[in-house]
Amino acid sequence: MDDEQAPIFSISGGAAEPQFVLDATVVADRFSIPENRLRAYMQRGQVLSRVEKGENEDAGHWRLTLRCGNRIWRGIFNADGKLCSESLRVASGALPSRQQGRRS
Repeated sequence: MDDEQAPIFSISGGAAEPQFVLDATVVADRFSIPENRLRAYMQRGQVLSRVEKGENEDAGHWRLTLRCGNRIWRGIFNADGKLCSESLRVASGALPSRQQGRRS
């Protein structure tokens, strides 16, 4: 078996405005939910993402953070899209719903 890990995300769009594409099957696996449930959460706006470009000693790396409900997954990737490290934690509060803060 090959130890080489295949990239789980890809970058396009250039350095000025990079676009990140993650494999939904892999993301769903990280959250321990079926892919169709992840996609449903995404359609309802219940999955948040954040991308940070590494600077200084972290140059050439990207930190991707995904929040789904009360779970937060964070992965550090190199420029080739290979996962260097990851963590999953439980947040102290759930995502606010789309209705929260709206008045009827």
